[in-house]
Amino acid sequence: MNHELLPTITSLKFKTLIHEYAHAQLHHKDSDMQKLPRGHKEAQAEAVAFIVSKYYGLDTEPYSAGYIATWAKDIQLAKQAMKEIQHVAQGIIQEIDELMKERIKELRQIHESSKDQDKNNKNEKDKEMQLQR
Repeated sequence: MNHELLPTITSLKFKTLIHEYAHAQLHHKDSDMQKLPRGHKEAQAEAVAFIVSKYYGLDTEPYSAGYIATWAKDIQLAKQAMKEIQHVAQGIIQEIDELMKERIKELRQIHESSKDQDKNNKNEKDKEMQLQR
């Protein structure tokens, strides 16, 4: 596998996950937007994916711009979709940030317990060495 492509593949996987999650947030059965034409819904979901990806430093513009243009078919629809999705994009960013805070907290706890374990192991080793003298 070409390792230069890995960041691009990872970015597109993240973007695709967010795109599908945006559909779930925007177009669920009780949503006012559920009955929109497919092109409108695709433009909305990709716009959310683009905004969220961009927030996290992932450049999906080469793919997202073409995808939105293909489905929206006109600039006014694309602009409308962008306005409609701002709150969903912000909500997803907040959810990811919260999940990341929890994960960072977990990793810190693991790191601290690992440091404590290392310290205990060192103390045990020191005791053994003293007993051997």
